[in-house]
Amino acid sequence: MKKRLLLFSIFVIMMFSFTGCGGQTLTEYEQQNESSNIAATDNDATTDTMTVQPEAETQKPETVSVCIFYSNAQATGFESAEVSLKQLTPDNLLAELAKVNVVSYDTKVLNFSQSGKSLTLDLSADFSNYINMMGTAGEYIVLGSLVNTFLTAYDADDILITIKGKTLETSHAIYDKALTMYETSDSAFQGEEEGKKEPMAYRLKDTAYTQDDIKIYYPQFDGMPDEELQKEWNQAIFEIVSVDSEKDEKEYESYDVDYKVGLCTTEKISFLFTEKTKISDEINTRTYALTFDLVEGKSLRFGEMTDMMETVSYNMANGGYFKVTNSDVDREAFDEYYKQKIKDSGDFREMFLRYDYDLTDLSFEPQGYSYINGDGELEIIMNPVPELSENQLIIQTGIKIK
Repeated sequence: MKKRLLLFSIFVIMMFSFTGCGGQTLTEYEQQNESSNIAATDNDATTDTMTVQPEAETQKPETVSVCIFYSNAQATGFESAEVSLKQLTPDNLLAELAKVNVVSYDTKVLNFSQSGKSLTLDLSADFSNYINMMGTAGEYIVLGSLVNTFLTAYDADDILITIKGKTLETSHAIYDKALTMYETSDSAFQGEEEGKKEPMAYRLKDTAYTQDDIKIYYPQFDGMPDEELQKEWNQAIFEIVSVDSEKDEKEYESYDVDYKVGLCTTEKISFLFTEKTKISDEINTRTYALTFDLVEGKSLRFGEMTDMMETVSYNMANGGYFKVTNSDVDREAFDEYYKQKIKDSGDFREMFLRYDYDLTDLSFEPQGYSYINGDGELEIIMNPVPELSENQLIIQTGIKIK
C-alpha cells in the first residue's frame, strides 16, 4: 500500500510540472483534462498495477495574428492580409510592412507609446526619405497602409507619426496632427483623386531680345493646353522684363536682364530675374521674381501663400527664425529698425499683401517679391531700405513650400 501511495505522489508531481512554456498557467481546456487524469489515477490506485500516462508534448510558443495593409496592384487603394507575429511589437509590424513596400527596410522605430486609444510612432529619417520619393498617390497609399496597420493591430483610434521626434513633412503635406483610419475602398481613394485638379502640361523656351545695348533673356511657356492663358502669361513676362520707353525717360547706356529657374515642378515654377542697368557709368542692379501655379492657372503672389505669409509675419515681428543674407546688414540693426516701424505681425501682413506683380494690372508697383528657390525654400526680396542698405534685402525664411 505504501508503495502505491509513493508512486501516486510522484505521478501527481509530474503532472503539475507540465504547465506549459514559460511558467504559463493552464488553460481551461487543459485544467479540465488534468482533473480527468487525476480522477482516473485515483481510481487506478486500488489496483495492483499502475498504467503510466504518456508525457505531455512541449507547448509551442503562441503567435499573434494581425492584419497588415498595403497597395493594390493598381495603386488606387488598399489590400489587406493576415500575418502571424511571434509578438505584437512595432518592430515586428514594420518588418512585415517592409515586405510589401510600405516602408523601406532601413526604417527603424525610435519610439512608440500608447495612451488609451491614441498611438505615437517615432520613426527614423529613412522613412521620411522613402516617402518623399513618392508622388501624391504613392504618399497616400504608404501613409494609409502604415496608419491602418497600426490602428488595427493596437485597436486604436488615431496615431501621430513623427520623424526623429519632429513633424513629418513631405513635398505635399505637413503631418503635424494625429491621423485616423484611411478609407480602404477604391472608390473612396478615386473620389479624392478625382476632386483634385491636375496640373497643366507645359514646356519652357529660353527667349532673347537684343537691340543695340539692350540684352534681355527671359522664359516663355509653350505647349500649354490653355493657349489663351499661355499667351497672357508670356505677354506679361515680356512686358515686365522689357524697357518701357514711353514710361521710363532714363537714358540707359546698357540694359541687361537675365533669369534663372528656381522651384520647377509639375505644379509650380518660380523665376528669379536680375536686371542690370548702366546710366552715366553708374551700374544699378535689381532683382525680382515671378511664380506660377500650374494647378490653379494663375501667377502666385505672396499674399496668396497664406500659411507661409502668416509664419513669416510672426517671425519677423517676434524675433523668430529668418536670415538677412546681405553682408552689409546686421540682423540686430534690422530688428531694431522694424521695431520702430512695425508694431505687430499684422503690419508685416499688410506690407506682404503688396508684394509681387499682379498680372491682371501691370501698372501695380510691388513693394517686394517672393521667390521659391531650387530647394523649395521661400525667400523674400524686400525693396531697398535706405536706413539699412542701398541694395534690396534678401531674406531666407527657412520655410519650404508644400
